[in-house]
Amino acid sequence: MENLGHWALGYWICTGAIGIGIICLLGMWGVRYPSRENPFQKIVHVLIAAMRKRKMEVPEDPDALFQSCKESDSLVHTEKFRFLDKAAIVPKGELEISSVNSQRNMCSVQEVEEIKTLINILPIWAVLLCKGVATSQLTSLFIEQGDAMNVMVDSFEVAPASMSLFNMLARIFIAILFDLYTRCTSLPKQGHSMAFIQISIAFGAAIITMLVAAVVETVRLSKAHAGAQISILWLVPQYAFEGITLVSAVIGEADFFYSAAAPGLRGLSSSLPVLSRGLGSYISSLLVTIVTSLTTTGGRAGWIAADLNDGHLNYFYLLLAGITTLAFMGFLVLARKFSFPVMRN
Repeated sequence: MENLGHWALGYWICTGAIGIGIICLLGMWGVRYPSRENPFQKIVHVLIAAMRKRKMEVPEDPDALFQSCKESDSLVHTEKFRFLDKAAIVPKGELEISSVNSQRNMCSVQEVEEIKTLINILPIWAVLLCKGVATSQLTSLFIEQGDAMNVMVDSFEVAPASMSLFNMLARIFIAILFDLYTRCTSLPKQGHSMAFIQISIAFGAAIITMLVAAVVETVRLSKAHAGAQISILWLVPQYAFEGITLVSAVIGEADFFYSAAAPGLRGLSSSLPVLSRGLGSYISSLLVTIVTSLTTTGGRAGWIAADLNDGHLNYFYLLLAGITTLAFMGFLVLARKFSFPVMRN
């Protein structure tokens, strides 16, 4: 469809799918769920309470802080981010918790610990955002790369966009492997190490993807300058590794962000992986703009040229591999020091 220029039909199909989704969404208006506390309101409440009591000293005994939850249902108090504990200090003269002023200035230890868990995962979220920046452009670049190759396999013409089939097959394969591995081993019971292993696999596969893509592009350029083309099947390994990257990241990040947050904030924390991929896409577009601007000075074609034979897409792949490697190193350091929340029960 893309090769034949039937863009209008493609847009109409997408529009129809979105329309069906909107109709299904409208049907959910009749569904009622029990009301829950707004997580953003809880975050703001704790931060404001801590700011108002910023001049107070945090007591050494955590039992002196305000407790409002059953002991069996609350998180274990931690020494991290102790400045937030000020939100749970009971000021003199405000021992009557039912007063309006006390409700505005008072937070329980449970509420404070919930916010601590959210702050605790933000550094890891930041390094995952860097990975998202590096990987979000790969699909479009792979299609451009394939368009500059020999698309004929015997007498069959392969559309560059259809090479994503190997991406899908790799996703199915690695998902089955993860499922079999978790069923046959007791690793998920050993803390939360499986999530870190899956995210590490995603980082490793992403780095391999970009290095393989850089090698393939180097070979393609050398052949193109000699007046020849390499087969589009050279793209199969990088598509496969990109599929492994996506599945490992989705499964590992979903598990990590759900497990690492307090029960009351798991809905919010579970949205962070999607947010990292969305922001990563925007930042990646900015990265492409910056690289293009810097590499096209002096009338040069730049790394990402309109005609890839005039550019150096392999250099851009190496840049992305370097960014992902640095993010991976940061992730390993943070994962080693990370501690998951513990319930009193």
